[in-house]
Amino acid sequence: MAESAELYYAKMSQVSAIIGKLSQTSQFMVNLNLAANGQGVNQHLTNSGLLTNPKSYDFLCSDVTLPGSSFDMSEESGSRQGMIERFATRRIYTDFDLTFYVDDNYNSLRLLEEWMNYIDPIHSSAGAYQGSGNGQTGFNGSNNFYRMKYPNEYKKDISVVKFERNFLANPSISDSGFRPQSLVKYTFIDAFPMNIVAIPFSYESSTITKVTASFNYTRYIVEKTRFDTPTTTPSGAPTTNPANPDQPVRGQTSPQSITDSVSEIREMIIRSQNRIREQGGTPATAEIAGPPSPMN
Repeated sequence: MAESAELYYAKMSQVSAIIGKLSQTSQFMVNLNLAANGQGVNQHLTNSGLLTNPKSYDFLCSDVTLPGSSFDMSEESGSRQGMIERFATRRIYTDFDLTFYVDDNYNSLRLLEEWMNYIDPIHSSAGAYQGSGNGQTGFNGSNNFYRMKYPNEYKKDISVVKFERNFLANPSISDSGFRPQSLVKYTFIDAFPMNIVAIPFSYESSTITKVTASFNYTRYIVEKTRFDTPTTTPSGAPTTNPANPDQPVRGQTSPQSITDSVSEIREMIIRSQNRIREQGGTPATAEIAGPPSPMN
């Protein structure tokens, strides 16, 4: 049966609607789910002076390598003549990597080191190392030893959220709220750093220092969620967006914001007309009305 050529043809408008909405790799957020004080590794990191601003590590994460996933397979041969059948028997979760920029206080580097120090703390005659702003000072005795912690004390759920950059309803107007947008969230259950990659230093051309750690975990889940549509309460008071509770969503914009936006658009048109005149053309006239005058 002959195939139709229409199967291999599409209009540019149809293609643009598909390829014009591709995801970009640079829009993501990592959440280590660390909190000051608390118990277990949180308390150890607090003692080390590393959780005065836990969210800072989420912004310092520069690279994420999402793990692959595969199955262990078993084979059945000979049950059907000439065929080898394969069956999935076990889900395999590979490790994932997080890379952090190292700040000038070395907090991101020390965070990973102290996390691993808590997993396998060093002991001396004075007791176990429990975290300190000075690090492991005083634990250099030759008779010191290590003793592992229980896994439930050092494992954390780490999440990676993937979004796109056009989530602001109107970037030129302050507090304009968010556009509805789909998000993909990976949550790694019971994760902990198992390896810190060696950090090279050199007197050659200087670059930003980064540290990479490999994390092990039990399994991961993938959730599809979204930003909420901007809303306003009946009284007109701003409501908060659950995707970003710190950012108020306002239903109205100030006259000054509207004036600024109109002025920017007018300046863009004037610059465009001047470029056309410089090239010998005649620009088309365009007028933009300013904001309405307040009523007396």
